[in-house]
Amino acid sequence: MVNYLLVASKACKQVEKGMKKNPQSIAFRLDEEYRDRLEKLAEENRVSPGQFARMIVISALEDTERLALRKDLEEMKSAVANLRRDLKNVALALLVGAGKNTAEQANKWAKTHLRS
Repeated sequence: MVNYLLVASKACKQVEKGMKKNPQSIAFRLDEEYRDRLEKLAEENRVSPGQFARMIVISALEDTERLALRKDLEEMKSAVANLRRDLKNVALALLVGAGKNTAEQANKWAKTHLRS
């Protein structure tokens, strides 16, 4: 968490330098659990809860690399799931097509040897 806070702090300072004189306010509500965590982290970092929340929001908005990585990861997960499905279909076709296994036996083999 310390590295994230450092990034958030730097991002916040950079944004504050270029901030207009009359920035707009944004308000939101937090459940007690999150409010307590926010207050604790703000206290540990010697800033107000509002300042700390702003640091987190700015850091998240500025962190386009992490957002891109998350999107890429989701795409890769989907691709791997498709490859597993295709591998299972090919294995079933080969096992049954070779005439040495019934469809039931091939499915049993696939369940045992292939992750779904």
